[in-house]
Amino acid sequence: MVYRLPTFFAMPGDSGGAPGYVQLQDTAGHVLDEAELEMVQNADQTAWHSGDVEIRLIAEWRLRR
Repeated sequence: MVYRLPTFFAMPGDSGGAPGYVQLQDTAGHVLDEAELEMVQNADQTAWHSGDVEIRLIAEWRLRR
């Protein structure tokens, strides 16, 4: 999940430039890990591999088996 933190002012069309964070959650909604984002628009490329998930240039998490 990608979460955008509230900002008091943003130029029109610049909402993706806001800070936020990403969370890795299991199917029950429990948070397994999280990482901060300088800009939420940076969390755009997620790759699932055998045993891990990666958000390019942001985070890489090993999945439990």
